[in-house]
Amino acid sequence: MRYIGGKFRQSKKLSQHIKCVYDGETYIEPFCGSLSTIKYVKNFIKYGVFSDVQYQLIKMWTSLKKGWIPPQEISEQLYKEIKNKNDINNPLTAYVGYGLSFGGKYFGGYARPGIKNYSRKYDIQLYDSIMLYKNYIKCLDKIDIICADYKTYYNAKNCLFYLDPPYCGCTKQNKSLNFDHNLFWDFCRHISKYNKVIITEFNAPDDFIKIYNFGDTVVRHRNAIKDKKGLINEYIYVYNNGILSDKDFMYIDDGGVIVW
Repeated sequence: MRYIGGKFRQSKKLSQHIKCVYDGETYIEPFCGSLSTIKYVKNFIKYGVFSDVQYQLIKMWTSLKKGWIPPQEISEQLYKEIKNKNDINNPLTAYVGYGLSFGGKYFGGYARPGIKNYSRKYDIQLYDSIMLYKNYIKCLDKIDIICADYKTYYNAKNCLFYLDPPYCGCTKQNKSLNFDHNLFWDFCRHISKYNKVIITEFNAPDDFIKIYNFGDTVVRHRNAIKDKKGLINEYIYVYNNGILSDKDFMYIDDGGVIVW
């Protein structure tokens, strides 16, 4: 699913880090977004809570779990109609608003194929992708998908958190949502004392440790692809004074190499 900040490309490697420190705790993902991690973490978690503050997005995921099937084709006219209605109780709103918008930005303009791939049908690709995720979540009784703010979990203990917040200084997924980054890092410091906490971001305060570098993961417009200046690396972080440390993340990757 097209989604700003989605972890589709990083989810496999990320899940290896999560699995490395998972020991049967409740798994909590408060910024679940496009559910990119569920493909892999579903194979080893005993129970998980996937949540997001965006109600229309959760409405889509819960509707899929209950049996809703989206249409295979979405015309630009239908896209505009759904945008104008903005019915957050209609699962099509998030489906179209994120999945068929330019760059995955919420109703950021109907995604059209470029000149070199004029035959590409984004609506068909979205349908095929969403139906895969429908199979992932429908067969899982061991997960809950809810609408909740991340601060809901302030008093949680003995859980494993994966936090993928809106990245500081980047394009907003949804322009109607404001995010206090300082408050978020204070939240991370607090829950890291009572839970295992893994965070992804481009940058973090000095009291957080980098444990893995995904490299430059920014998806750029085709006119900027050749510009190699100012590459931005995406990292996995843990809190320096929390339960986890960099020494907890040794595992064997797919190539048989020990990764720290």
